[in-house]
Amino acid sequence: MLVSVIIPYNKDRGYLQAALESIERQTYKNYEIILSQSSKTVGYNFNQAVKQAVGDYICYLAEDDLLPADSLENRVRFLLHSDYDFIHSRGKRLYKNGTTKPYNLTNPATTLQEMLQVNTICGGTTMYNSSIFDSLLFDETLTTAEEYDFHLNLLSKGYSLGFLDEVTYTLRQHRDQKSIGNMATEYQDKRKQIIKKIQNRYA
Repeated sequence: MLVSVIIPYNKDRGYLQAALESIERQTYKNYEIILSQSSKTVGYNFNQAVKQAVGDYICYLAEDDLLPADSLENRVRFLLHSDYDFIHSRGKRLYKNGTTKPYNLTNPATTLQEMLQVNTICGGTTMYNSSIFDSLLFDETLTTAEEYDFHLNLLSKGYSLGFLDEVTYTLRQHRDQKSIGNMATEYQDKRKQIIKKIQNRYA
């Protein structure tokens, strides 16, 4: 099964090469890498890449993050032996000093109602059957939380979600991160407003 690994980004914040090398170190070798860069939103860049993708499965990697070496292998094996439309798994945080900690918001029994309260899917740990994108794409108007909106949309439409109890994604913690890197009050307040708007779509 071919996996399309999409890296959608606006600019290289200094980590892109490391992200690419983490894909090249994968134990699972049947993949394609699609880089999608523009000054538009991450959702736009992702959608443009999906239109080019020919993989049976699709996942994405932020240009500042990393994939553990067995990430693709574990996710493909799990999906092959299941009937799920998409899956999520566990992530870990990587700090500047090299230490790691588990991403602790993940909940294996994620439901739509739970997701409306708090995002319990670590976005980069997902893998999708490519057929999903025949009818659904990311919201290109969102400037943050685009994967949160997409997962709520999938769950609201009855797509089945599975959980793989393996660490498949490494989130790099740094001050230029879109979610928690910028802790300025004005930025975080705007982000909260966007998330609330997303939640209201599916409530």
